[in-house]
Amino acid sequence: MKRQSGYILVFVLITILALASMIGYLRVLGYQEIKLVKTIKNDHEAYLNLSALALYSFKKALERQEEGEDFSKFTLKTDYGILRVEFSSENELLDLNQANGEAMQNLFLSMGIEEERAQIMADSLIDWRDSDSDHHLNGAEKEYYQDLGYTPRNGPLKTLEEVVLVRGFDSYLFWVKPGLYQKVTIFGGKKDLFNTPEKEFRLTTGGTYRLSLRYQYKGKSYHYLEIFRLEGASPVVLYQRVLPE
Repeated sequence: MKRQSGYILVFVLITILALASMIGYLRVLGYQEIKLVKTIKNDHEAYLNLSALALYSFKKALERQEEGEDFSKFTLKTDYGILRVEFSSENELLDLNQANGEAMQNLFLSMGIEEERAQIMADSLIDWRDSDSDHHLNGAEKEYYQDLGYTPRNGPLKTLEEVVLVRGFDSYLFWVKPGLYQKVTIFGGKKDLFNTPEKEFRLTTGGTYRLSLRYQYKGKSYHYLEIFRLEGASPVVLYQRVLPE
């Protein structure tokens, strides 16, 4: 009888410990859920702010240009904190839809990419955008991409995200380090970065431009990229992306 009572007591203790552990686990999950919801809410607010802040930065840049001040790189104080604003001309970047293999290799090498990979990237990108099925020496055509679940476009690149699908490229190399996106475009640029002198940079009608906007919101840093074309005095957004900070 005493032994049976002891078993019952042990069972009760184990049950209490199990319930306590479960309550603690659920409490942790609750805290995590609240934190996740709060983070999502803050990110949503920040993303909504970014487009408005981009337009605000553009208007300030035009004012600075008219006053003869530096408008390509400046900071702004706002209710959301300090904005770090940088404008550049999309026309001064290497156009991946027009550049030949040599121009692309030269750029990749200048950014610290090893020669073998630079050759693969350049040849594969040409194969991606040309209409035939013959791959270059270091390139890739349909057969290479089949196991990856997609096929080459056989036409001009449509988005910057598409670049990372090409053999030799990846998201880290393109968006983070060395950050190729900073030197290339698909919205009309140079065929060769090293032989065309840069013109004086101004925001003018008919031009295509790039805005890099950095700011902090509720303790988190955000980096926003926007590419736009000027039609009259109004920007028409061609591309926008929140980048890793």
